[in-house]
Amino acid sequence: MGSNLTKFEESIKGSLDGFELPYEPKQWDALEQRLDGAAQSGSSNYIMFAWAAAAVIAVTGLFLYFNLSDSAFESLMADQCVQIKEPAAKSRFTRDSVVRLDPVDLGAAPLNSSTNTDHLNASDSSAPLMAMNSVDDSQGEETNESNVQTDDRSANNIDDDSINTRKTSDASDSNAIAFVSNIREACVGMIVEFQLSKGKIDGSYLWNFGDGDFSSQENPSHVYQDPGVYDITLSVRSEEDGQIHIVPMEKMIVINPKPSAEFEWKFINGPGEVPAVAFDNQAERATVSEWIFDDHTGTTEINPTRSFTQRGKHEIQLTVTNEFGCVDDVHHYISIEDDYKLNAEQGFTPNGDGKSDTFIPKALVDSKMRFKMTIYDDKQPIFETVSHRKPWDGKIGNEIAPAADYPWVVIIYNHKGEEQQYYSGTITITP
Repeated sequence: MGSNLTKFEESIKGSLDGFELPYEPKQWDALEQRLDGAAQSGSSNYIMFAWAAAAVIAVTGLFLYFNLSDSAFESLMADQCVQIKEPAAKSRFTRDSVVRLDPVDLGAAPLNSSTNTDHLNASDSSAPLMAMNSVDDSQGEETNESNVQTDDRSANNIDDDSINTRKTSDASDSNAIAFVSNIREACVGMIVEFQLSKGKIDGSYLWNFGDGDFSSQENPSHVYQDPGVYDITLSVRSEEDGQIHIVPMEKMIVINPKPSAEFEWKFINGPGEVPAVAFDNQAERATVSEWIFDDHTGTTEINPTRSFTQRGKHEIQLTVTNEFGCVDDVHHYISIEDDYKLNAEQGFTPNGDGKSDTFIPKALVDSKMRFKMTIYDDKQPIFETVSHRKPWDGKIGNEIAPAADYPWVVIIYNHKGEEQQYYSGTITITP
């Protein structure tokens, strides 16, 4: 055997040199007889020799174990043993289980989506509300130094049964929170109000409305600008223990699209005719249209026409509704440059010369409208006609009326005999 011994082997050799192993001569004689017998069996001789060597080594080891002192043995092994540092226990980061809540909606339809509540243990209550998945840095470094990977569930002795038990207990947690909205389905542009219905907590609030907007109010309101179905999430950090509560509500708010109201118009009357306007309804996604005019009349025709007899700006309003009940409206103004007086003359001379001896508005002569015209002297009616063939001849009774201004009023009737429009003006009698 060569002299290239390791430090460990030299230590063993030094301890065994000069050491005589006690034994019984009878037992050793018996062993030699068995070895001699084995040698006669050919190849089995080597096997028996190996077993004998193993027995010697085993006896030697047992003797060392029981007879050497602890200090000697430790000294013997010290140079060849490497201390293994006990791994640090993995820090626990507890995430509580999901809890189903059934809050009562305040004046709204029952909530049909489950409410889930997650409780995350947070040691720093002053940390930002969104940093809910962080773990203590010092605990993480200790775990990395030990190079030990431990299953979270096995390290904390958590099994499926214990998780189910915690789900049940969390359902009665006094810190569980829930919220409701005043409406579950709305139109674009409507105000949606949110309110806690269970588990008010002193702390900081963060609402996620699902459309990219947030609020830190306890009971906020929000206006959705785009149609869609939105998930709402409320996160609350408790001031008392720093615990974070998360309540997601999937598909809680449905926002329906609005119609778009718009119209154009054009004049369709000829020269000397009553100003008439045709309206072109250009609304989109609308099923019902309602027109309102400045004289408080209206119609539900899609593309109506309208006459304007008074000078000035006239407000026209179009309101449209779609299949969801969402509404939109638009206002425009139409300008009329002159009062329309049925193309009536401003004066006449009833002197019998055959020129301008009578008075009736030209529009009543040229049209087939049903009408009634009345001439007044101050407030007293002095003449009345329902036919363009019977104009006023300028007389009061059998006498020519004195030169003066005389008011007139024309009422236009529709095909049902109902009063439809009124026209008025003044006619002047000159000598």
